[in-house]
Amino acid sequence: MTARTLQDHLQWLELSLPDLRKQRNTGPFANDVYEAVDDWCHFARRAVENDTRVNYLRRARGELDLLTKLKEILRAKSDEEQQRYGPLLETAQSMLKEIEMIPLPSDGHLGTLKAIREHFGFLRTEYGFEITDEQPMGVRFSSGAVFLNLEYSMNLSLSCSFGPDSEAGKEFGIDDLLFMFGDRRYRELPQSLVLNTESDVERWFRFIADVFKQYGREVLSNQPGIFDRLAQAQALRDAEFVAAMNEKYGNPP
Repeated sequence: MTARTLQDHLQWLELSLPDLRKQRNTGPFANDVYEAVDDWCHFARRAVENDTRVNYLRRARGELDLLTKLKEILRAKSDEEQQRYGPLLETAQSMLKEIEMIPLPSDGHLGTLKAIREHFGFLRTEYGFEITDEQPMGVRFSSGAVFLNLEYSMNLSLSCSFGPDSEAGKEFGIDDLLFMFGDRRYRELPQSLVLNTESDVERWFRFIADVFKQYGREVLSNQPGIFDRLAQAQALRDAEFVAAMNEKYGNPP
């Protein structure tokens, strides 16, 4: 595989998009091909630009499954349609197979995986957690009873979430944990994080790890009643936030 070959495939498919766009209203299959090729071009553009946020292997395999279905449908189409769309799908297949070979960045996007490995080793050694999913932008840990999801995100609630594995949708954030233990730093956490450099990322995940080391024993060891207590703390923190917003901006009409 060479970057030039990938770029050649991408350029050829991008040049086909105007004609595909014109044809998309002629039938469902034409529309499906146009949307697929358009998506594949955006995906390949990220690969060419070395976007380290993407799991290229996983995404490419999913797109290849879609491409196989489109090729199966095409076999039953007219000769004219096969001549029009066949070369496009073959080129797309070659392009996606090249992208499939792009490895995950070992340290993750902006060093996310490196920072998590460095600061969260205690989850395995002290609490028996294992990694159940790893992406360039984050890791999901589970002990079988408790999950902890750490993710590169500008959104505070998405960057760290945890809860009981047995109760889907029951999630808590690092601010809930700080609030429950009366640590006033929960008020200082920004809802929008600034993670522009590897140093930013390393500092943020080090902070989360330190909070769990200080307050997380009951959560990580799944002590009885801990998530009920967290749910109560979460409700109180939410109520406090609403009251503060009403005081600042006035009650809604």
